[in-house]
Amino acid sequence: MFWVREGERQGGSTHKQPNMNIPFQRRQNLLTLLSLLCSAHTGTGQAINVAQLGQDVILGCLFKPAPIKGLIIEWTLREPELRLAYSYHGGAARPGFQHPQFQNRTALEESRLGLGVASLRLIAVSPRDEGPYLCFVRSVLWKHEEMQELQVAAPYSQPEVSCSTTPPSVNLNCSSGGGYPLSRLQWQWANGSQYPGEARNRSVAASNGTYKLHSWLEVPSGLEWQLLCEVTNARINQSVASGQMCGQGEGNTSTDRRRSNESACLNDCGQPAGRRETRARLVVIGSVLNLLLLLALLAYIQKCRPVKPTV
Repeated sequence: MFWVREGERQGGSTHKQPNMNIPFQRRQNLLTLLSLLCSAHTGTGQAINVAQLGQDVILGCLFKPAPIKGLIIEWTLREPELRLAYSYHGGAARPGFQHPQFQNRTALEESRLGLGVASLRLIAVSPRDEGPYLCFVRSVLWKHEEMQELQVAAPYSQPEVSCSTTPPSVNLNCSSGGGYPLSRLQWQWANGSQYPGEARNRSVAASNGTYKLHSWLEVPSGLEWQLLCEVTNARINQSVASGQMCGQGEGNTSTDRRRSNESACLNDCGQPAGRRETRARLVVIGSVLNLLLLLALLAYIQKCRPVKPTV
């Protein structure tokens, strides 16, 4: 027991009196100990699960094995509002208590409950399923709670770039779709550095929650050949870029420039580079052989020419 010197506190008698705060401190210590004991059966980690749009995902939940009789298991989506995703009471699932969002879309393997596995399978995920999920398990002696974060992702399509010319400028139009979460199209130089010009951007949400992205950029004529349009999805480490070769003249796309290049190089453009090099070498070798044959023929004629007698 702790004591204080009354004389030291008041400057008077040194009579010792018991500290009346001791019972309260003991209660606090007891509550702290009980809290530590309970936390031994409570999961505190929160894993992040990334699922592709439309696919199934399994949210893990492991607990100390216990008799199935009297076991209670509940999975709930906590945000943006509380929604019951799965319920198991009295040795059987209780689908009647589920939120309509999860009807016929959630399940767990009851055969593995005796092993301490209460992982939830969620079928055909959508952006609406995103958020933190709580796995709650209670037995006769203890309870277990475990958090799982679900994120949904979908890759964006290869950006499509088109252009039209309004001298002295070129208007670039880039679009990409089918992706989630919301992203933004960016214009950059071919070396990867960001283009400083200001673009107009717009996004449209589809019925399945994915996004269609559009971007418009006006640049001086001649710069369009050096620019790329890029879309990224950091959730799945996606980064895709496309460029466009715009022709000179009105309203022309890269097809016009390819055609002009093909006309300039005639038939050689359709052949692989290695085949064109081989053909060039054969032409040189043939020319050299023809020259050697001509020189040999001239030498032979000179040798066969009769020699005039000298007088």
